[in-house]
Amino acid sequence: MSALFPNKYIRRSEGGSCEVHSSPAPTTEHQRPSHILEASNNGEKVDRDHYAGEEHLLLPPSPFLANSTTPKSHLPYLICISGEDRYAWSNRRHRCDHEQSKIPDEALVDSTCAVLSFFDGMFFCPLLSSIVCPKHGVITLSELLSHLEKHHAMALKYSRLDRSRILPHLRSALIKSPTSTIEDVVSIAANVELLNPIPGLAPPELCIQCTNCNGWFASRDDAPGRCIQQHWLTPSRRGLEHSPCYRWHKKQPRGFLASKLPRVYASRLSNSHGRSLRVTFHSDFEPRPKPSDSSMPSAPPQVVNTTLQSPQYLIDLGWISYVESLGVDPTILVQLVALPSSRMSGLWPDGSEGYLIEEGLIVLYRLFGFYLKDANTRMNSCGNAVRQALVAGYVSLCLTYRILNFNIVSVQVRNFVVS
Repeated sequence: MSALFPNKYIRRSEGGSCEVHSSPAPTTEHQRPSHILEASNNGEKVDRDHYAGEEHLLLPPSPFLANSTTPKSHLPYLICISGEDRYAWSNRRHRCDHEQSKIPDEALVDSTCAVLSFFDGMFFCPLLSSIVCPKHGVITLSELLSHLEKHHAMALKYSRLDRSRILPHLRSALIKSPTSTIEDVVSIAANVELLNPIPGLAPPELCIQCTNCNGWFASRDDAPGRCIQQHWLTPSRRGLEHSPCYRWHKKQPRGFLASKLPRVYASRLSNSHGRSLRVTFHSDFEPRPKPSDSSMPSAPPQVVNTTLQSPQYLIDLGWISYVESLGVDPTILVQLVALPSSRMSGLWPDGSEGYLIEEGLIVLYRLFGFYLKDANTRMNSCGNAVRQALVAGYVSLCLTYRILNFNIVSVQVRNFVVS
């Protein structure tokens, strides 16, 4: 479908129907011609008329060239055009062109703002009514200044722009009011189905949606329901009580399997917010295949010595002879003492008893981590006398009841399932 509609997206209406809209697909930095620049990077003049009328729909230039040896005194900065709320780069490579350009309300890229583009190529996405950072995804207006200070400090320094003028300029100059919160972005994205990726967002991957919270979770071919199962079984961080999604999942029929839920492609909206906040693609979307490595000359296979030798001290202790006397596959013993992880739960079929046990061990393992952090925070607020008393009591408790570490607890639980 994306081949038939290369420059389109689909907007869902309130009644559930879908409408196909046109939206020019942006080009990448390497594909983008230099028509929006006064001169190309090597100083040669470019043909500005060849792409006249469309340059504002292409990705903006970047003010700082990679591996550039330009002295700091010659680096570009922002200048205000006299008598207007418009800005331009000092080297004339980019300037604000908000009023002259006609930007569709549903375009993927609006590069008319020289202020945004000065911060390492940021731009406005009219389709999502959001500011997009090429490295960090969607940036809401409420977090823009802190994002610039944290991730674009050099550009902010060299811009020579009063920070108090950035937000008023964006509010008045852009064709739409930028979203202020991530909830606003999610609300807009819920009514859109893409047929082309939005530059700056994470690459699309197959996902499953949680019916309870509407969050999207990765669904990989080897274990389609693993990520959403972890979401359902992980307790809430506040007080470690069961999350609403956990309680919802417990009410589902016994035959309910996450792997049976529909899978669609989706892109993560932002790196600074939850991984479950995504914009989805139409069901006919297919990502571009990755470049094949078949044309690359393959290196001759290396002969690797796979013989495993045990340390001498284990032989001296009699551990090796003891393991051999058990008559058990060593890989099974390794799995018994392995720390809980999604790799261990993936060894079992989805929904099986072994799978649920491994997922439960993951929850317990995280719970111990939260407990230790809370205990350490509490200890730091106490005096030396209290700390010494607690440590002495803990040592006494360990000697009395022979407290086992988490690995041994895992062995006991796994051994119960296997038997």
